[in-house]
Amino acid sequence: MKLTCDHGTCKAIYKKNPRVGGTGTLLLRTYYEKATGVTYETTYGVKEDGGKYKDTINVVGGELEEGCYLECCFREYCQEFSPIAADYYLRNGNVEYEISEQWRMFNSIFKPEKTDTIQWFLKGNTVIFIGRLPSLGGREDISKKLREKKNKRGLKWCFIETSGVDLVDINTGFLIAGGPSVKCPTSSYMDEVIGMIHKEESIRDKVDIVLSRNAPRVF
Repeated sequence: MKLTCDHGTCKAIYKKNPRVGGTGTLLLRTYYEKATGVTYETTYGVKEDGGKYKDTINVVGGELEEGCYLECCFREYCQEFSPIAADYYLRNGNVEYEISEQWRMFNSIFKPEKTDTIQWFLKGNTVIFIGRLPSLGGREDISKKLREKKNKRGLKWCFIETSGVDLVDINTGFLIAGGPSVKCPTSSYMDEVIGMIHKEESIRDKVDIVLSRNAPRVF
């Protein structure tokens, strides 16, 4: 695979491992549980409806189609997770965002300030990006939007391969209680990614950097 972009982040990833062929994303948010007064460090995961990890809560991600890791990361975020993108696809069908809007949304999640550095780490031949999200509404509300998108005729499989979201505690690997009524276990891949946070101090440091940032405004 050859790079087709000039992003410094993509160049750094390629230099470290030119065989990287896909992306994954930790979509971090803090979750406050009113009943207990406890705040959890969590990542969103998506319910896969096909493939190796069918019927599990998995990391948002997919295979590289062209030679830009950042574009791949954001494409998968929109296709598999984003409730805002779900509304967009329901209106416009198999159409991606305008480029300028893509980068505005990407930066709000992964590089909210110009001085911020996009955080990432490698898991084999996959690069895992680390972003920060605000509360986007209840998990059931987001899942409902994804299910509505699945019912729209004419959308390609890549736009409808997920049908729900849940929150995973990155410190325990357990699902946060009070989520969607249809429960799924976490995928083995999600478990491995969470495990890397605990085993490798450098990855934990990157997670802490992203969690220390202000959550972006809902876009």
